[in-house]
Amino acid sequence: MRTFITGLCCSVVMIISAMGCGPAKEIRLNQGDLQDVKKIAVVVQEKHGFEVIHSRAKANATAAALFGVAGAAIAGGIDEGKDKDMAATVAPAVKDMSCSAIFVESLVPLLKSEKYEKVYIVPDANQKKDLSGYDAVVTFTIDKWGLRLVEREASNVAAFVELDIKMVKTKDSKTIWDQREVIVGDRREGFLMFSNNSELLRGELKETIKKAGFQMSNSLIYQ
Repeated sequence: MRTFITGLCCSVVMIISAMGCGPAKEIRLNQGDLQDVKKIAVVVQEKHGFEVIHSRAKANATAAALFGVAGAAIAGGIDEGKDKDMAATVAPAVKDMSCSAIFVESLVPLLKSEKYEKVYIVPDANQKKDLSGYDAVVTFTIDKWGLRLVEREASNVAAFVELDIKMVKTKDSKTIWDQREVIVGDRREGFLMFSNNSELLRGELKETIKKAGFQMSNSLIYQ
């Protein structure tokens, strides 16, 4: 037991050292930064496919209470395999879903808004044309999406989308928006409810992704 605790403490120290001073400060979008922005290009890219964050989230909560943030990181890594197994059980139901495609479709309010003279959705994030003719480029990176634990005691999950957002002015390369957002669906159910009902699962995922797109559109329109 003493050896286990010693090893765990060493791991905690190593993770704390690697974490450094913590995440960089966010830059929130404000109206003043958009006054001279008339033409914007929008890039949407997806880093990972569908995933489940359940077992590691439970482990994180327990470990954080005992060992802090570093302990949660260790526990989360241990239980990630269980989440992958859960994701595999519903993979057939979501195999043809593209989070980025649904997200782009939900940017309609931005495309129809009279706030900007032109809004260009870059069709391929890996083959961007010269965007110097636009006043700013906003990149929405879908870091994670799928189902995540939202009610620990009841073990309920909900659909979610985790976005990394960055907006840069092309004239002077000034970053005017740099933020991480997690958008969570309204329906909370046990994982078995979603795994046994593919229609419910797909519906909640689509609605949550659309919700994320609407929120980002509104941020750019009404800030």
